[in-house]
Amino acid sequence: WLSKNGQIVEATDRFRRSLQIQPDNPDALFNLGNAFARLGNLDAAIENYQRALQIAPAQADILDNLGLALAAKKQFAEAVTNFEAALKLNPDSASIHNNLAAVLFIERRFDEAALHYREALRHTPDDPRIYANLGDVLVRLGQIPDAMKCYQSALRLKPGDAPIEAKLRALGVEVPK
Repeated sequence: WLSKNGQIVEATDRFRRSLQIQPDNPDALFNLGNAFARLGNLDAAIENYQRALQIAPAQADILDNLGLALAAKKQFAEAVTNFEAALKLNPDSASIHNNLAAVLFIERRFDEAALHYREALRHTPDDPRIYANLGDVLVRLGQIPDAMKCYQSALRLKPGDAPIEAKLRALGVEVPK
């Protein structure tokens, strides 16, 4: 896979050639969207994800990546809509729950964000990033003891993580060096 090897521009050219042969290939459109997203061309990424969804509307991965591209463009309401649609198709995806929670956090919808971070942890209980994100939400909700537990869980999974240690110190928790 060329784009995984960092040869994104070449991958983009190959996906375009593939689409000349099969213009209704949702996988090629999805991969072209991913390549554009990695190149920072979010408008082209969004266009290709939307075209792919017109052909294959029940694809959670496409909806998720479209949500990420929209969120990167600060189109949060549209991003939430796409993440929610993706979760209807793949309710057990920790990644989609995490992505949705991140946007809900930005929108200051902390209760909903906490719900989705918890759901992400239910499916991926060993991800320190999700524990730290949930801790951030719980701080905003004033649930400091629960936030501390989340940060401590994150630190157990990723010992020595300076940002997590700083968050614990900010809450008055002594972190061994």
